[in-house]
Amino acid sequence: MDQAQQPGRQWKRLALRRARFSPDQPFFKLSPHPILIFDEETLQIVEVNPAAEAHYGYPRETFKSMTMLDIRPPEDIPRLLAYTADARGSSQAHAALWRHRKSDGQIIYVHISNHPLRLGGRRCRVTFIADITERLRMSERLIRVREDQDWQISLRTAELRESEHQLRRTVRILRLTQEINQTLQSAQDPEELLASACRLLTEEGGYTLAWVGYRDGNAEGDVRLVAKAGPDMAYLDTLRVRWADEPQGQGPTGIAIRTGKAAVARDIRTDPRMGPWREEARRTGFGSSIALPLKAGGHTFGALTLYARQPDAFCLDEQRLLASLADTLAFGVTALLDRAERARVEEEARRLAGVVGQAASVLLPSPEERHPAGPPSLLDTIRRAYEQAIAMRGRLRLV
Repeated sequence: MDQAQQPGRQWKRLALRRARFSPDQPFFKLSPHPILIFDEETLQIVEVNPAAEAHYGYPRETFKSMTMLDIRPPEDIPRLLAYTADARGSSQAHAALWRHRKSDGQIIYVHISNHPLRLGGRRCRVTFIADITERLRMSERLIRVREDQDWQISLRTAELRESEHQLRRTVRILRLTQEINQTLQSAQDPEELLASACRLLTEEGGYTLAWVGYRDGNAEGDVRLVAKAGPDMAYLDTLRVRWADEPQGQGPTGIAIRTGKAAVARDIRTDPRMGPWREEARRTGFGSSIALPLKAGGHTFGALTLYARQPDAFCLDEQRLLASLADTLAFGVTALLDRAERARVEEEARRLAGVVGQAASVLLPSPEERHPAGPPSLLDTIRRAYEQAIAMRGRLRLV
């Protein structure tokens, strides 16, 4: 049986013979728990048992010169006075949790059970005391351990959720890259590819706005809009972005084109570089953005810019994946431009070959009629142009 419960249980037996109880009884002297007797009116301590002397550190005579107020912290005295006023004259037993102060100043937590007692004609109360300080400390330690465990579980759960979220984002971006590759096979020109990519990034990627701007060669260093998609495209109607090193070139798009490196506005509301566009971006509901350079042959010709509702939406892993997607998009643009240029050159070569061929059939003499010596004539120059055009067409077929 828990010793802290002993006083109450013993008192139940003692209460049956309450009239015969006195400090001289062996129970009072031999109890391992502190017992105090105090006067109801004056709160003067009348008697204590040896266990109380040992536990509190006061000798018996010192105890008997004290009141119940002297073993309380000062801040608990108003409560004690109210408590004893209510209990005064009552024939009922009372139990409560209190703080007591030992002779060395240590504060302990005690569970007390006090009962009315007539002693030498005085109305007194006998108080049985169980020190539960260590039990409370153990409970607090257990609570802290439990709270720490709960915190660790919550932290791990949050980490798992974040990992799951990031995994979904990774899979989504990789799928978008694959779809852009597939679009490249059917796209007829770069503008079609870029428009399809922006649409995929907003409809399937979850970004609220995607647009592509090219580096303009004008003196102002403007960025020219070439493709866009998303529910917030109206934001671009009044947007002016430059890639030059000036205030309107300090946003993510301008930085990405100027430096050739990805640029992120983690929180548009507080990023000082977003000053020229902050109010409109705030009204639109943007929280963060990222711009990724589009490069060809070591030269940055534009940037892909994405927006998200929440701040700090682009973690490092997502930035790396999006940079790879932008490289795929830049390769596609370059490939389509090269394809168009080859088609144009081949068509020009065929046209030139046809024109020269017609002229040669009319103007050029047979090899036997040519003079073996002397400077090249106009006809020789036409013949060489014809042969070069035929050779060019042959080389283009091999590309």
